[in-house]
This record gives sequence, structure tokens and C-alpha cells, in this order.
Amino acid sequence: MGCLFRLLLLLVAVAAVAVIVMGVEPKPLLERQAGASPAELRQAAALALRLGPAAMQPSRSTTITLSEPELNLLIKSWTARVPQVAARAGVAPIGVVVGATAALPVPENPLGRYINIRALIAPSVSGLAIEELSVGRIDVPSPLIRPMLVCRRDSFGGSGQGESAYSSVLAVRIAGQPFAIT
Repeated sequence: MGCLFRLLLLLVAVAAVAVIVMGVEPKPLLERQAGASPAELRQAAALALRLGPAAMQPSRSTTITLSEPELNLLIKSWTARVPQVAARAGVAPIGVVVGATAALPVPENPLGRYINIRALIAPSVSGLAIEELSVGRIDVPSPLIRPMLVCRRDSFGGSGQGESAYSSVLAVRIAGQPFAIT
């Protein structure tokens, strides 16, 4: 039994080192943009009010339509208070491509100091379909994407928030530049 426990402990340690080595990169995927101006923050606040819970009707589904500039304005306003993070999104026929970079508070080193995240949200008529997700050089296997994102959302918003947010998306449609989330 002791040997099995030591082997399991060794496997966990090796996996942790592999995640650090493969998840951290020496170059950022995205450079930080200039901070959001007061006018941009006002625009983002107005957009958030248009999209917020007060605009939703609980008895029926609501469709949110966004253009790429509107989506990036929201992202810019959300990341304005976190100087170590840069994020952007692009709308393409294959889906919404999202990229983010977080700079770790460590000095330059051979492993790197950036965590780069890439995701592809595909068009879907049956919920939120995140086709691809990678953290650094680690491609997250498709069956693990939903549980991983639900767990991350739960850790920020409280238990049950992740599944509620994930399952509240009924469809994602892309029709040229604006895309729609139901």
C-alpha cells in the first residue's frame, strides 16, 4: 500500500511539473492594449446594461447580437483593471476565436512567464460548443473542456454558477460580422 501511495504521489508531482513546463510560454500571444478611455468605459457600461440580466425575460429565451468591435469593447473594459491580462476576440465563419495572455509575476526565465489561452467557440444550435481550448502548449481534450470551465466559473462565482452559466447558452449563430447568442 505504501508503494502504491508513493507511486501516485510521484505521478501527481510529474504531472504538476509537466503542466508548468507546457502551460507557461516565453512569448505573449497578445500585447496589452492601451487602457480603456472614460468614453469607452461608458460605452461598455451601456452595452452591458443592454445585455444584462435586467434586459432578459425569464419566461422566454433572449437573443444577444454582438459585433466584433462590441465584443472587444466588453473584453477591454473587463480587463482594464487587470494590467497583467490582455484579451481579444475575432469573429470568423468557423466561430468566435478568443485569445488571452496573462503575465505571471515572475522574472524572465528559460521556461517563460506568460500563460496564453486560445479558444474557439463554434456555431451551434444546441448550446455552447467550445471546439478547441489550449493553455500554453497544452490542448485540452474536448471531453474535459466543459467540466474544466464549469469548475473555474464555480471557483469565481460560487458553487452551481458554472453549470448555470454554461447551460444558459442555447445557441450560437454567426452571420457575417455580428454573431448571436441565445
